[in-house]
Amino acid sequence: DIAMPACAVRPVSTEEGRRVVLFANAEKIPLVPYGGGSGLMGGALSIASCIVLDLRRLDRVLEIDPESRTARVQAGVILEALNNQLEPAGFILGHDPWTVPVATVGGAIATKACPELRELVTGMRVALVSGEIVEFGGKVVKMENWSRSMWFDETGQTWVNPSPNMRSLTQATLYPGIGLLETTNLSVGRGTDTPFE
Repeated sequence: DIAMPACAVRPVSTEEGRRVVLFANAEKIPLVPYGGGSGLMGGALSIASCIVLDLRRLDRVLEIDPESRTARVQAGVILEALNNQLEPAGFILGHDPWTVPVATVGGAIATKACPELRELVTGMRVALVSGEIVEFGGKVVKMENWSRSMWFDETGQTWVNPSPNMRSLTQATLYPGIGLLETTNLSVGRGTDTPFE
């Protein structure tokens, strides 16, 4: 049932978010991460006696790296604000404009609201229910000794599939360098000297 939460917590750091996750786990209180509140995918709904973990204060764009074509951002960054910072570097997110003014990066990734955005994720920092902060993925690097005909597992590169069990996303690294090409039939070689073939 939809109900008022017991409380809402608005952390300003991963460490504060981690402490909330630890407390909720120790006290067996349901934890509901909260993004921008558009409710497009039902992510804005709470349940009785839960703690709402409102991540909107984790709103910094930490790095835009034109060389690796990545942007490292906190989970509460509004998509429109991120797009505004990406445009001078020649990048876009390519997200549905209907939710861009309110949706957050973390909410769009966690609720599957935008499949295109989820496909841009190359790394994450998450707080597990144990309180452990796990960071995986990151920069896009040039791959050596591969061809487009190879399956990914043939490349020898490590791939970590984001798990739905890691729900308290606090930071993500995105690859907006391909946003311009999402509606074309061009082939994209991410992170290579010749990105188009």
